[in-house]
Amino acid sequence: MEVDFKQSLLKDKEGNILISSNRAIARDTTDTHVNNMTTDEMQMQINYLRRRLSSFSMIDTEEKQSTLSTALIICNNTIGSACMILPIIFSNCGIINCLLIMILIGIAQFATCKLCIIHLRPEEPDIPQIIDRLLTRTWKALFVLSSVVFEFLCGIVYLILMNNMLYPILIFIFEKCGFENYAKKSENRYDIFSFQINAWIFLIPIYMTCYIKDIKIITIISKIGIYVLVSFIVFLIYIFIDNVVSGRLMDNLHRINYVSPNITEASGALSLAFFVHNCVCTLIKNIENKDDGKKAVGLSYVFTFIFYFLIGIIGYFGILGRNTVDDYPQTIMDYFEKESIFPFIIEIFYFLKLMTVYPLFCFVTRNQFFALIFENKGKDKQNADPHQKSDDSHWIAGIIYNTVYIGISMVCVLYNINLTFIMGLTGAVFGFILVYVIPIGIHLKCFYFGGEKHAQCNPHPEKNERSKWTQIIFYVGIIGLFGVYLMVIQLIQLFSFDWLKE
Repeated sequence: MEVDFKQSLLKDKEGNILISSNRAIARDTTDTHVNNMTTDEMQMQINYLRRRLSSFSMIDTEEKQSTLSTALIICNNTIGSACMILPIIFSNCGIINCLLIMILIGIAQFATCKLCIIHLRPEEPDIPQIIDRLLTRTWKALFVLSSVVFEFLCGIVYLILMNNMLYPILIFIFEKCGFENYAKKSENRYDIFSFQINAWIFLIPIYMTCYIKDIKIITIISKIGIYVLVSFIVFLIYIFIDNVVSGRLMDNLHRINYVSPNITEASGALSLAFFVHNCVCTLIKNIENKDDGKKAVGLSYVFTFIFYFLIGIIGYFGILGRNTVDDYPQTIMDYFEKESIFPFIIEIFYFLKLMTVYPLFCFVTRNQFFALIFENKGKDKQNADPHQKSDDSHWIAGIIYNTVYIGISMVCVLYNINLTFIMGLTGAVFGFILVYVIPIGIHLKCFYFGGEKHAQCNPHPEKNERSKWTQIIFYVGIIGLFGVYLMVIQLIQLFSFDWLKE
């Protein structure tokens, strides 16, 4: 999750679909070639895409990287769309609550993230190959499906964010042009220009991007990401200083929320904030010293924590005492009037950043899903008569998938489903599988229940230093139960239907 929201960020090389080992998987990005790939080949393609679309893409991801550079790249892939809502989360849940929740989630997710690294063999591209070696193909399928749904929901979050940014951008332009016949974003109207009409119009270009074949242009544009991040930090500093100079901050110091009983909202939103498990193995492949993999991940978690805390605290003090434009603000931009020029510029930058990433959510989830579903059929095709007429079922399935993908996303946009709900649902269920169940399962199977499979893994000095029950208690009894706790309290709160539209 960039994805954000975990971000989950995606990558490409010169518009071509990547290379596995020393042979080309596919040079043509048509769905027919993609559907002939095995799950492993598709996973390697997706992983390569993840590396290439890093906002730190000025760092050549094909060259050997220092530990610090690797940590920065991992940090960038960890930081996602949560930046836009963190100040609101701090406001609703309290500074101390958010600080403690970030520390606990960061420690727990680092503990499971490093498990993915210590069991990765040099010849293995990513986690699915570890699962295939140590667990079973059923677990591998579960991982792929969970990743697909995870990124599917992250795509919905991105589409909601894009619509929430595009409408104020258009309203700003309308105001400057003297056009005033439009509705508030919170109003559900079709007789004048409204948020709903804007969403339907925006549906046309966004739906067309789901059929993208060549992502070379998008990967070039995606380099704007680092400038968006810098501009967003400058914006937060600006609104903080503005609040201090205007006296608004001093007048509202008594309203600062330090502790709140509302911990579920923060747990849901922040449960994705440190998620990088499904691509961390790829991101450390080019590190200079292979033994520094865990160190790089640890540094990245420290950097991410500091960044999130600064974004949250500076942003919170920057919006403290400001009136919201909408009844239920979803991003920090909802605290500024539509005629404000600074938020207008930031929204354009961030909108463009999201636009460059969003098409790849559909591209990746569709191809991962089809690679899993049509894997056996694809293998049969490779041995088939080359003159035999090709099967159009994959092409039709692609259209159906794209339509369903956009349709579900549009329902969430039109009903203005709260971003925290979607992010919480994603983190509660699929984050639990990807962050806790799979890594802990790999670790325990290799160490204590793997038999000969343990000998096929990397040397693990920890096995001789810690007892079996110590690790079981730590990973299952503490880390695992913490993950269960986060999942349960999120689901209870998320499906309290009065909360869905808040």
